[in-house]
Parts: sequence; C-alpha cells; structure tokens
Amino acid sequence: MNSEFERFANQVKEHIFENVADRDNLLIELHNTQKVNQMDQISLTVRHKDCNVAPSVPLSAAFEAYRDGESLENILHSIENSIVSHTPTQDIDVKYVTEYDNVKDQIIPKIVNTDMNKELLDRVPHFNLGDLSVLFAIKLDHPEIGGGQITVTNQIYDGWGVDDSIIMEEALANMKESTQCKDLLGVVADMNPEMAEILPPLENGPLVISNDDMLFGATSIMNMDVMKTLTERIGDGVMIIPSSIHECLVLKDEHSQEQKAALNSMVHEVNQTTVAKEDFLSDHIYHFNGEKLIMIDRITLEQIPMELVSAQTGKVFELDSTSAEKNKEKGSVMSKLQEKQGIVNIDDHKNNKRDDMAL
Repeated sequence: MNSEFERFANQVKEHIFENVADRDNLLIELHNTQKVNQMDQISLTVRHKDCNVAPSVPLSAAFEAYRDGESLENILHSIENSIVSHTPTQDIDVKYVTEYDNVKDQIIPKIVNTDMNKELLDRVPHFNLGDLSVLFAIKLDHPEIGGGQITVTNQIYDGWGVDDSIIMEEALANMKESTQCKDLLGVVADMNPEMAEILPPLENGPLVISNDDMLFGATSIMNMDVMKTLTERIGDGVMIIPSSIHECLVLKDEHSQEQKAALNSMVHEVNQTTVAKEDFLSDHIYHFNGEKLIMIDRITLEQIPMELVSAQTGKVFELDSTSAEKNKEKGSVMSKLQEKQGIVNIDDHKNNKRDDMAL
C-alpha cells in the first residue's frame, strides 16, 4: 500500500466530521476493500452507534484529487455530504442474504478477467470460462440506500449449502431478464443524443450486447438464446469484442485470419490506451459458432473452446442447461428485446458506477 495514500487516509479519518457535536457517537474506521481488477484499497466507514450499517467510501479517487491540488477541506466536505446522503435512518435487516431462498431471484453473474482478479477469486465461489471467471452477486434495491450489489463470498456460499451449479442456473436465468442488444449508434444516442444526430448510419456495424443498466453487462455473452439469435441474423458465426466488463461488441465473422488478427490487435491497443484498468475484461477476442463460445488466442490465433468449469468441484456447466421451467417463468428474452428495440459502498465519483455492497 502506498505510504502517501495511507497518510492521506489517516488524515481523512482524523478530521472527518470534526465539527459535528456528537462525533463521539460515530464509529469511524479505515478498512481494506477489494474491487474488480484492483488490488486492496483503503475505504472509510462512518457508522452511528445506533445503526447497524455504514456507508463505505473508497478513498482512491479522493486521494487522486488531493494529489491534483484539491484542498483537504473540500475533499472532507464532499465525503461528508456523500456519507450523510447514503446513511439510512433506521436499521436494515442484512441477515436475509444468508438464506438462499430469500435472494435466489436477485442473484446475477459477473464476468471478470481471471489473471487480474486472483486475490478476489480466492474469496468467492466462481466458475472459469477460458481466460475469464464468473462470480456471483446479489442485486439489491433499498429505498434508503439505493441500488447496489453484494458479492457472494465463500462465507455466504458456504452458509447457503446449495450446489454451485444450481446457483449458476438461477443466475443465468435472472440475467436473461435484463439482456439487451443495440446497434452502436443506438448506444451513442442513449449517451449523447446530439452526437447521434450528426453521425451517419452504420452499415453492418457492430452490435452492443449488455444489460439494462450497462453495468457488468459483458456476462450477456453467456445468454445462449440471444447469441444464437444474433448468429442467425448476422450470419454464420459472430465475433465478440470484449470492450469492457460492462459490454461486448458483436459483429459478423468474415472467416478470415486477417479479420481475427486485426481485431485482436485492435483490442490489445485499445486496452492499453483507452480502457480504464477497472473496466478491463480481456486482450483476446471470442467467436460464437452458433453453439459454443471460442477464445481466439491473441498471438497464435488458435481457436480454444471455452467451457464453464466450477472452481469448487471441477464439473463442467453446460450453458444450454438453464432450467426450462425458470426460463418460462421469466418470459421470452428475444420478445423483450424486440419490444425495446453490511456496508454499503458509495459511488466512486470518478466513474459514477456503483460497484459493490458488502456486509
């Protein structure tokens, strides 16, 4: 841990809410948290003695602002405002997540790069998929603290006493509800309508596959219903560009080594120059042949079949094996697409994305 960062964190802890009359009733602590694609970082928690949960503020973005010349006074004021706005006014029942039946309809998969997250993966149940890993989160929406996610840790998983294949089946079925697919121009229009008006139509341009909130939506490439439909519409197989952990691009497979080499080179360059470290997914491109996901080696262009393998049991989970009954209850994903055409982590103001909630 950077010693300068540690000194800054201790300064924040010492002076946060220093002008508040009942500061003695606040439990102010620093603790290490771990995010996707990141090493342990220091976060600040401030909990009133009469409350059972506490807002948790990652301090890395505040430290960057401090190093860039922002005053400690302004930083403290910003952190205090965030804590006040996210502090619940009454106790929250967090024990319900320990019962699998309470949360099974809220479990979602999150796909990450394996090598970038070895320490995190040691702490959570997960499946391996080529150079990627799939872990689980519980998606929550609380009237006082807003939306967020609780990562399923080994402790939570052990307490559930449920086979990981059942959890994966449930998570994939839940994911299908929120899968969305748009052309690239449609995504630009959502983000910047004025820019979309001046861009020309994209002939045979890539499609963006993600989820409704575009947060950890790259898992949508495991939605076999959508991937098969895209393959049927686009052509004989599709190429998948892992643009980030939040979304992937899908385009027609030209069945040429030149295309694969060019795409691999482009992905590697963009990852090196543009994609933020916390959003990185992979330096490899992928192929879907209508049945299976395949990884294209960046150097050799070798095609490597991808199997979803439990890190707990070593068993292979077939992506087509999600419960038919569950899928029926969730409804038709493609019809929906056609119709459309603990401790609570506070949003990191740098990327404005809520990553995780922790008990």
